[in-house]
Amino acid sequence: MVTIGSVAAGGAFFASCFIVRPGEGAVVYNRLSGIRDHVYSEGLQFRMLGLEEPKIFNIRLRARELSTSTGTKDLQVVNVRLRVLFHPDQEKLATIYRELGMDYDDRVLPSVSNEVLKSVIAEYNAEELIGDRQTVSDHLMKDLKKRAADFNLVIEDASHTYESTLANI
Repeated sequence: MVTIGSVAAGGAFFASCFIVRPGEGAVVYNRLSGIRDHVYSEGLQFRMLGLEEPKIFNIRLRARELSTSTGTKDLQVVNVRLRVLFHPDQEKLATIYRELGMDYDDRVLPSVSNEVLKSVIAEYNAEELIGDRQTVSDHLMKDLKKRAADFNLVIEDASHTYESTLANI
C-alpha cells in the first residue's frame, strides 16, 4: 500500500513539473490570470497541475531568408535576397506571447524585412548599391535592428545579395 502511495505521489509531482532545456525560455499561462510576466530559464520548473500550462520558446540564434524585388532611387528593378540571424528578447517572452503568439517570427520577420529592404534600397541608385555595399549593409542593419526591436526581436546579423538584374549595369 505504501508503494502505491509513493508511486502516486511521485507521478503527481512529475506531472506538475516541466523542463526548460538549454536554448529555451518559457512563460506560464495561468487559466485564471493569463500569462505571467516571469520568464523561466533552463532547468526543472514547477507549475500548478491543471491550472497552468508552460509555453516554451526557442531562444537560440536562428536564420530567416527573404527574397524580394524592389526599385532603386534611379528606378532600376533589383532582386534582393536577405538573410537575417535573430532571436527573441528573452526578457520579453511574455509580451511576445501576449501580442504575437508562438509563431511570432512568421508574423513579424517577413513584413519587417520586406519593409526595411524596400525603404533602404530606394535611397540608393544601382551603382551605389554595388559600389558602396558596406554603407548599404550598415544602413540596412541599423534599420532592421530598430524595426525588429519594436516587436522584441533581436537582430544579430543580416546579409544581402543582389540577383541577376544588377548584372546588366
